[in-house]
Amino acid sequence: MKRILAISMVGLIGSMVAAGCSPEPKRAPTAVAPGLSSAPAATDPMETLRAGLTFPDSVSFRSDVDVFGQLSIVSRMDSPRRRAASMLKISGQTLFEVRLIDDSVYLRAAPESDLPGAGDDWLELDPERVPAGFKVGFETGQNDPGGTSRLIEAITSARPTAAGVEGTLDLTQVGTGTGVALSPEQAAGLGPAGRNAPFEVAFDTEGRITSFVVTIKAGDQVAAIKLRYGAFGEAVTVARPAAGDVVPAPEEIYGRLGA
Repeated sequence: MKRILAISMVGLIGSMVAAGCSPEPKRAPTAVAPGLSSAPAATDPMETLRAGLTFPDSVSFRSDVDVFGQLSIVSRMDSPRRRAASMLKISGQTLFEVRLIDDSVYLRAAPESDLPGAGDDWLELDPERVPAGFKVGFETGQNDPGGTSRLIEAITSARPTAAGVEGTLDLTQVGTGTGVALSPEQAAGLGPAGRNAPFEVAFDTEGRITSFVVTIKAGDQVAAIKLRYGAFGEAVTVARPAAGDVVPAPEEIYGRLGA
């Protein structure tokens, strides 16, 4: 399953390395079941979910993405101060580091990534040349490195629970973009399990999403995609790489971002 559901490493990093406009998310149809919830009050669970993801505009935070216990992305984002940093690891080995400082974007890739320019140097990217579907920045709708907004819009059923919201979503509708992403080929490999994947979402006392867990079951195999948010309001310190450690990103890299 882990091989079938593998997420593009370069696509994930491409989603986090530039400021700009992201595509407008698709609003998936939902079937809402009645119930009671201690989650933020709202008539529609979908509106509760969307409201729970407005915090990136106004407060710093940390996000953690875990895919099947093999791939992890830890990000710290401070949109008001225009600072962000992310690190992607596979099986505990750091593959990519990204730093955003105002309008500057820096990427350092391990040689194992096979990305053009990989090595010890920091690559300074031109944000205007990063593919539109893989841009993230500090403006509304661009500043969630986890990709939860696209998961929300792929929901097919939702109902409130005592802990938050639960239901099902169609992973073939998640598409590519910030954070968790699936190419059409990867989505097709999910089969029925991907088109009807259970999810659970939890909130804090201020209505912010703190956990979004998607479970994929195929026969006796179970895998999970986990997104967590926290450290709200904590300082985010991002150091600009030393000038001697920075080189312009090679031309070839822009065709690989999002690949």
